[in-house]
Amino acid sequence: AGISYEEARALFVLVGLGQRRKHKPAFSTNLSDLAMALSVAGLVSVPRRWKGWSHFEGLGVIKIRACGSATGKGWYWCLAFQHADYGIVLFDPHSSEPTFQYPPLDVIYTSLERYNPFATWLQVEIRNAD
Repeated sequence: AGISYEEARALFVLVGLGQRRKHKPAFSTNLSDLAMALSVAGLVSVPRRWKGWSHFEGLGVIKIRACGSATGKGWYWCLAFQHADYGIVLFDPHSSEPTFQYPPLDVIYTSLERYNPFATWLQVEIRNAD
């Protein structure tokens, strides 16, 4: 959204996602919560059914299974986008290393093959900087 972490956190608080809601911990989101927060931030998102990395394009927030969770009950969001040189690039909030489809030779990275997205993801409209 082109905003800082602090601004994004304040936005989540503003729209009610910063507090515990029934069985959800503060700041946790499902697909509709995240789409609503993106909309409030001025971004347009479209839900897409995951069909594999070969069908991914643009910028998206994707659903990733947590390590050791075969049931799908443990999952989290990652940000992924297409890069001209590195193919798909993924930022995982649980990893200190970036993830590349085609990694640069001089960077410690995580392989894209490590990730197994599933279910529905949000494709986000890329805004041009003015």
